[in-house]
Amino acid sequence: MKASQLANRSYVNAIINDASTLDGMNCNRNKIEMLLKSLARNESTLVSISGIASDMKENNDDDEYLTDGLDSGGSQDRKEGPSQKVIRYYLDIFDRLFMVSNQPAFDPNPRSRMRVGKAPKRHLADPSIAVTAMGLTREKLIKDLNTLGFLFESMCERDLDIYASASYGRLYHYRDGRGNELDAVVEMPDGRWGAFEIRLGTNQIDEAAKNLVKIDRIFRSEGSGRNSSVSYAEWPQRHTSVRRTEYTWSR
Repeated sequence: MKASQLANRSYVNAIINDASTLDGMNCNRNKIEMLLKSLARNESTLVSISGIASDMKENNDDDEYLTDGLDSGGSQDRKEGPSQKVIRYYLDIFDRLFMVSNQPAFDPNPRSRMRVGKAPKRHLADPSIAVTAMGLTREKLIKDLNTLGFLFESMCERDLDIYASASYGRLYHYRDGRGNELDAVVEMPDGRWGAFEIRLGTNQIDEAAKNLVKIDRIFRSEGSGRNSSVSYAEWPQRHTSVRRTEYTWSR
């Protein structure tokens, strides 16, 4: 095993141990580990609390791991898995340990309810944590391009967040009730924003560009796209202005 893999494994184990004892609660270590694995397999998705609970139920047949003293009065049905209260508490622990980073929802209208109640896209602090939690290696990822695609998206969005923050911008995602979505949206303090589609392969370039153009037209037709610009990242780019390939496209 490479030194980098050993370092990541040691770091993840240390985080699990710290999360298990934070606040002096002596939380269930196995449950903390299951939550981390659920977040890893749902990296760069809008998985709900109930979806995480389902993962934690299905990934362990031992009922002792499915309940917690946080469930008031012990009323939680052991066969239904951990309650949302327990999961939210553990997510808060991860947040305080800087293990997670939620990507909030975007809407061109600053007063839109989508900015308030829409589900965030969930990320671990670094995609290498997800790789370690799922026990993945370079060889396994090469054979599983779907998982690699989500991890690549996570890496791009992590870097977009860093670059945006340096200019006091903020990173969002977009999804509406009509099935339209954008991987990433960066909004600046002056109201300007740019949309990004992130794809692993060059064979997906046209699909990504068409989606950006379509949503740009939707925003403009609804009178909310005047401050926008659209672009996208494709493998092996991390950001539209930071790339290893010769080419980038703007539509």
